[in-house]
Amino acid sequence: MTEELETKTTMADEEQNSLTYIPEVILKKRKSNEQWAIRRKQQLEQSVRKIKGDSFVIKKPEHFIREYRDKELDFIQMKYRGKRKRRALVTPESKLIFIIRVQGKNDMHPKTRKTLYSLRLRRIFSGVFVKANDRIMEILQRVEP
Repeated sequence: MTEELETKTTMADEEQNSLTYIPEVILKKRKSNEQWAIRRKQQLEQSVRKIKGDSFVIKKPEHFIREYRDKELDFIQMKYRGKRKRRALVTPESKLIFIIRVQGKNDMHPKTRKTLYSLRLRRIFSGVFVKANDRIMEILQRVEP
């Protein structure tokens, strides 16, 4: 009887051992799948953090209207400055002018911006020496702040 119990337990142990045996290929595949899942989860977390970190600016229609009106006003003022007569900015003995850009590019009409670019004034607080003549004086009157 004791022998029968021993054989029964050994058969049960053998069955357990045979059930728990898993081929190495499958174990490697499980491991690689787990690693892939962990990497994918980290990537998703990073993308979520990045999206939450980026501040999305939602512009209201009032902002666009204000920008458009500012550009139109700048254009009208530029035309007015070009038409009005002003005293000469250049004295006869000065032949060289140093021009400094003091206004940014925001809320500026495209023609004004193009004129400043033609004068090589691409950034704020940049300066350039220019030969004084009537054409330059006319351009300066148009883009003067």
